[in-house]
Amino acid sequence: MKLMHVWVPALVFGLTGLSAAMTGCDKKSKVTVVEEKKEEDVVERGKSESQLRDEYEARKKARENAPEPKLDPKSAREKLELIWDRGKKRLDTVYNERADLTTALSKRLKKLEEVKEKKNHKLLKPLFKPLSEFGIGKLPAELENAPKEICDIILKVREPAHAIIVAAEKELIPLQKEIEELEKKADAGGTVYQRQWDKLDEKKLLHSSSIMAARQNLMFVRNILHEAEVVAHWGARRTQKALGKCLGEINAKGPLMYELTQEQLEKVIKRTKYYKP
Repeated sequence: MKLMHVWVPALVFGLTGLSAAMTGCDKKSKVTVVEEKKEEDVVERGKSESQLRDEYEARKKARENAPEPKLDPKSAREKLELIWDRGKKRLDTVYNERADLTTALSKRLKKLEEVKEKKNHKLLKPLFKPLSEFGIGKLPAELENAPKEICDIILKVREPAHAIIVAAEKELIPLQKEIEELEKKADAGGTVYQRQWDKLDEKKLLHSSSIMAARQNLMFVRNILHEAEVVAHWGARRTQKALGKCLGEINAKGPLMYELTQEQLEKVIKRTKYYKP
């Protein structure tokens, strides 16, 4: 009987590889040792968060206090061409948001009519059109006048809005005390009629609706200040200065009675202090 020899490549290859590996072990092989950096060593050599923050504040302060730049009257920026060139995307976002704010403001005014708050409705209604139609314009003459237009609309809104908020909050203080007294009486088992609750709720709705309508106007001002930020960022140096001056005068009279709007006002004022984008 003839024996058949079967060639098994995998087995031969395995043996050959094993032989080579064993041979390699006899030779001195070069070994590269990679030392791992300890995390604490990296932190020690790096800068802390407070150091980075301090450096950033120092750079920002230096930028704001930098000497006046040499201006080229023929440059696109000094010709007010960059506001709608570089700032177009941001301005489009601002105007889209303004459309939503116009709808919200309209609803607030309608609510004042529903609760029969005629006095405050009369104060705020004339502001609706100038706010909803506000825009810095696109023509050079319009953009040149943008700082004045921005500050004028803020001043026009500020006085009536603040007066309404102060007066309504003053009325809510004793009203809240009445509500608390009725609650104590009810908890103690005393008789409190539904008409008493209804009367207090009606008064509360009246004053709270006035506050919300006034704040809605100040929210609109925040949107206009976003538009002002584009002017501050891409406008000519003269428009930056004019904007910073009139907004600074507004800020000097006290904060706006809506926190986010006040923050935006301060942000724009800071941006007007330096020219470099």
